[in-house]
Amino acid sequence: MIITNEVINGISAKLYQTFKYPIYIDFKKNNIQFPCFYVTELDDASRSQHLDHRYLDTYQYDIRLFPNENDEITDIRTQINPIIEQLYSVMEYITASDGTVLRGTNMHHRVTDGVLHFFVDYKFFTLKPRPERTPMMTLDINEGVKDGN
Repeated sequence: MIITNEVINGISAKLYQTFKYPIYIDFKKNNIQFPCFYVTELDDASRSQHLDHRYLDTYQYDIRLFPNENDEITDIRTQINPIIEQLYSVMEYITASDGTVLRGTNMHHRVTDGVLHFFVDYKFFTLKPRPERTPMMTLDINEGVKDGN
């Protein structure tokens, strides 16, 4: 299971369930329906080791909302502001395809050139597989008391 794909699928499912807008993962200019969401993973991922073979992975995502196809900058605050408020509550918890619930943290947004950028981090633990070890078959022990000589 590739975790980043699971998270992107969970984000996409939650966005579509809430807003009913098309969601794109690969950006292609042709045949895009507006308004739409575009979900990308940012390059600032991290992994830190915790107990033994347990690691905490952090992935950051940018959810962009393109409200219209015009290349001109217009005042779209009346359309975007209600969506921003919903995104903060909707992206708090997403569900992966295996049923794992992930909590979004470090949420913030900005509007640049008429496009809403909503940023969210998802953290989860992963287990690194342990190498196979062969069990000890037998153990011979010789007991005795050293007689002091």
